[in-house]
Amino acid sequence: MNFSPDGRYFAAGARNAKRKEFLENTATVSSATKGGFPSDYEYNANEIAVKSGTTYGNPMSGTFTKTSDAIAFDLSSRKQVSLGSSLKHLLAGGFTFINSSRIVGRHPTDSGQSALAAFPSGEVVKPLSLEKGKLNAPGRGEYVLFHPRERSASGFVSAVLNLKDGNIFKASKKLAIDIYDDVFVAEQASGELGLYGAEKNDLRAKASLPGNSLGDIYAVALSPDFKWLAVSGKSRGAVWDLSAGERIFHVRGFRGAHYAEDGAFYVDFPPQGTTARMIGILQPQRREAVSGAEIESGEGTRARQHGQYLFVSSPGVKESGLEPQVSLAAKDVRTMKTLWSKTFTKNLPTSWADARGEMMVLLWPLSSEALKERAKKDLALSKRLSAVKEKDGSYLLEMLDAQTGQQRGTLVLEMGMNPFFVWEAFATGDRAVIVDWNRVLVYSLATGAQQGEVSGNGATVSKTNGLLCVRSASSQLTIYDLATMQKRNQLSFPNTVSLARFSDDGTRLFVLTTNHTVYVLDVSKPGATGKV
Repeated sequence: MNFSPDGRYFAAGARNAKRKEFLENTATVSSATKGGFPSDYEYNANEIAVKSGTTYGNPMSGTFTKTSDAIAFDLSSRKQVSLGSSLKHLLAGGFTFINSSRIVGRHPTDSGQSALAAFPSGEVVKPLSLEKGKLNAPGRGEYVLFHPRERSASGFVSAVLNLKDGNIFKASKKLAIDIYDDVFVAEQASGELGLYGAEKNDLRAKASLPGNSLGDIYAVALSPDFKWLAVSGKSRGAVWDLSAGERIFHVRGFRGAHYAEDGAFYVDFPPQGTTARMIGILQPQRREAVSGAEIESGEGTRARQHGQYLFVSSPGVKESGLEPQVSLAAKDVRTMKTLWSKTFTKNLPTSWADARGEMMVLLWPLSSEALKERAKKDLALSKRLSAVKEKDGSYLLEMLDAQTGQQRGTLVLEMGMNPFFVWEAFATGDRAVIVDWNRVLVYSLATGAQQGEVSGNGATVSKTNGLLCVRSASSQLTIYDLATMQKRNQLSFPNTVSLARFSDDGTRLFVLTTNHTVYVLDVSKPGATGKV
């Protein structure tokens, strides 16, 4: 549904819609309903709104048809507008007003019959071929903005279509784009907005948008001295010199990060357009960014960066009469050298690595077929599993040295009548930390006994000082003694906490909040509480 730019007309279209009657004398236009969708029905944001059985009109009744339907109103006279028959198809497939007398619409079943058409007669002004996607009017000019439903082969997600010849005039890999006569604006890779001349694509000006709250963190790495920080959201990432409060790099989003001894950040850049997924090397002291190795891809192959390690899983060769195999390999992100690999039957367990990349945790539901197959070849494991009465909701945790792949310990989590979902698991020293929804549990690897349970999430530990830090509320951190689970400190912040990390010696706590503020706190002594 759309309004004309001058606000005079309202129009909407629908495929396979039930229709009984339309109201003519109301400012609130809502007069068709849709029942259960047939199997070939596709939702379209331009379709008529659902308002069944309201004060705006009688409940609608009828059956689905394979035809399109549409409606339009002149809001100045509050009268329904008669539409040309061809216009109904264009409104039903998705459309936008270019001005009060023309629309661009996509035919719902034949993209080649899309058109620039007169409104409300439906007379075709210019035939067009439009794939599935969203249409928007430009700032001004003989153009239409097009956002394809699926990323194009060339990688663009938004485009400017020239209505004079029906060809794509400008395209961008970012959503933000608009055109006004001979200038257009588009989002740059840095996140800034660029103003360009339409004829030569010459950059005339650029502007940074005001910062907003820090959202979900997709990847983060911090130098041991707390000077350098790399952090990424879904679409944007940055590297900061915290000592100077300066942003050194502003790049597209990355999915993993590691600060290495050479002073560089090694980050996992996802594929973009024709650029393959790769390790990017960001050197803040030199202010240089270079491309590293490509990350292997292929059918069934998955890779995930945890600190200095890239864990790659891939299906093995299927041999006749044997169970399918899948392998897990650990690689050094700096050299892409394979450090170790393991082969599993049927499927991989869920895995995590701790923030410092020292330990990897594999998690197996006790009811999984893969674990049952493994137990057939491991008598000790078979005995441990047999001792568990309630296997549903119970797990086996296997701790591996992330550098060598050697087993450091195992732990059976028998949940009994109180099962939960393991959101995160990591190990440090003799302790395993399990994070559930707003619950953190600590276990001894030596005895398998539960050492404690506290409310919260976002857990991090200091192996050196034996401390556990938990986000006990959105803007509150609580620090516990990992050995006794006694509360040591409780700190409240003016904004939501996004990240907390201990220093290597465990005496300082680094905290990042959603308003982009960094705190470094002395937590060497117990008893500190209150607001920061």
